[in-house]
Amino acid sequence: MTITTPVLDHAGLTCADLAASLAFYHDLLGMPLLDQGEAQARAAGIEDAWLAFAMLDAGRGQMIELLEYRRPRSAPSVAPPVSSVGGGHVAMGVQDLDGLLARLAEAGVHPLTREPVTVSGHGHWDGARLVYVLDPDRHVVELIQFAAGR
Repeated sequence: MTITTPVLDHAGLTCADLAASLAFYHDLLGMPLLDQGEAQARAAGIEDAWLAFAMLDAGRGQMIELLEYRRPRSAPSVAPPVSSVGGGHVAMGVQDLDGLLARLAEAGVHPLTREPVTVSGHGHWDGARLVYVLDPDRHVVELIQFAAGR
């Protein structure tokens, strides 16, 4: 048996309102929409589950899958803080962090820190500027602009 290293295909995020999540990821962040529809969710192990989905191009062959469970309908939950076990974030490289932050601010989305943080002395991260923002369901999204030449 040959063991190969897994390759990230996509990350899935459950959302309360698919349209609101598409407005954030597609309209504000500019991620191209690859597919959208409804399907039975057999793989989730939930009896008689039905969901609406959207697949977005996250670049380099990876995707973000947005899932709104229509049946069973669940109450929105509070995501654990990014610093808690079970918490997490999705990180996205961007070309113009300041321009994107201005567009997000116009839509009422603000970073968790007052200013972007600049990383120094950590290999390929050296010179990167980054911020965390929250999507409509309070998933943490890290936006990173790497230094020129990276």
